Amino acid sequence: LIEVSARRDWVTMETLVQDLVPHTVELFRSRWGNYVLSKMIEKSASHSMHRVVQLIIEEGPVEVAKHMFGCRVLERLFKHTPASSFMTDLIGPLLRESVMLSKHKYGNYVMQKLLEHGSCGLRSGIVRSLLSDFPEMALHRMASNVVQNAVRYCNSEDQWAIACTLLSAQSPPLEELAVHKFGSYVIDDLLALAGISDAVSERFDKAPEVRSGYEKVRDARSDKTNKKNKKSKH
Repeated sequence: LIEVSARRDWVTMETLVQDLVPHTVELFRSRWGNYVLSKMIEKSASHSMHRVVQLIIEEGPVEVAKHMFGCRVLERLFKHTPASSFMTDLIGPLLRESVMLSKHKYGNYVMQKLLEHGSCGLRSGIVRSLLSDFPEMALHRMASNVVQNAVRYCNSEDQWAIACTLLSAQSPPLEELAVHKFGSYVIDDLLALAGISDAVSERFDKAPEVRSGYEKVRDARSDKTNKKNKKSKH
């Protein structure tokens, strides 16, 4: 596939793809086959992926999202064919299990890609389904990444909805997020948004010890990253 793609021999490429599509489930479950399937998705025309999507739907989108290699395949689909009409039946089951998938060690990557590459309407739908869970998710090792992508990629209306939910939460409160090793990343993203950053800063002004705690956590993260970078250079 890589060689054919490099030659831009699209006729041969489509022939190969059509031969491999019936083996979609076998490919996504394989340590090596999932790379082949991902390359097919990346290089083929979106209409050629219709049967791939159908086979994944038959297998169960949620189970594929929770699979070590299947999650990679879904990530490629959402990146390269997000607006295709045949994706609706694939995405629906994922939205219904959005909280569970956001906390799953593989499923969270799928939710992140949906937020990064989905339509504005899809992003808003994800936010609505997760909004009440965002405060708790912000403290979760996996789910905090989903909250971050929601803050980064959603429109301003949804960003404000997320911010208001986090600012008004009682359990956990914003102050707990600020000094938490995962929650502090979410605070970073809120502080990067115009308007929302002012609301967060005002909250910090009322509790200087929280601002100090947040800065310590943030600086500790930075020091850890710098040490890793130094080691990698040697």
